[in-house]
Amino acid sequence: TERFDIPTSDKDTRQLYCEDFCSAHSVLPFMKGMSTVENLIDVIKRCSTREDDKEQLFRLIYANKLLENGDFHFKNAALLSEIAPSNDRVLSTVLTPAFDIMNTRYFSLRPRAPEFCEKMTLDFQGTNDYTQKHMLAMGKMLGMGPSTTQDVMYDTAERIATKAFE
Repeated sequence: TERFDIPTSDKDTRQLYCEDFCSAHSVLPFMKGMSTVENLIDVIKRCSTREDDKEQLFRLIYANKLLENGDFHFKNAALLSEIAPSNDRVLSTVLTPAFDIMNTRYFSLRPRAPEFCEKMTLDFQGTNDYTQKHMLAMGKMLGMGPSTTQDVMYDTAERIATKAFE
């Protein structure tokens, strides 16, 4: 991932502040995997100033599920705020681009059966093994209807597949 938290040129005078979800949700770093998807959703609703960040968070969660990244936790998602230099007022806060995504199935020390999907770090509705029903419930919590949620799921999967075959 390219750095998204530093100015891109000398002419870029923005002041940027990157904050992971642990900090945004007042969770100590060692507790990064002890929170829930519901808390991720709460943070994005409370902090983001960009409406489509709700959909982007959903895409991020679903992409991590599809890629079997069992290491998606509160330190692997972040917010980027632009601060007004004159008065330190927050001008905008947005979800950062995805980072630190990998397939953890093959790096896990625990034995894995190939027929089982990698479990996710963050629980949602009491489980870390998300089904389509869970994804639809996440979409609903983020303000998306069932058909929009399914469209976003299909689009996310298609984008991953397209990139894999480039």
